Amino acid sequence: MQRSAQDAKVTPLMSKDLAEFPGKEGLMITVVYPPGASDPIHRHNAYAFLYVLEGSVVMQLKGGKEITLAPGQTFL
Repeated sequence: MQRSAQDAKVTPLMSKDLAEFPGKEGLMITVVYPPGASDPIHRHNAYAFLYVLEGSVVMQLKGGKEITLAPGQTFL
């Protein structure tokens, strides 16, 4: 059974207003996806920094090729 990202557990860790950019904030979260979960194509209106704690995640940016990240790997 294919599970969706809606089954993911999102936990906010911190939020901080960015004084240098009025009206903007930095937000740090952890996201735990169940095995086999997938996210539909989507967009973030922000910079996203990714760090894999455990398991693996397959990423792809528009126009790019798929990459698989393992624990300890990062993506920007």
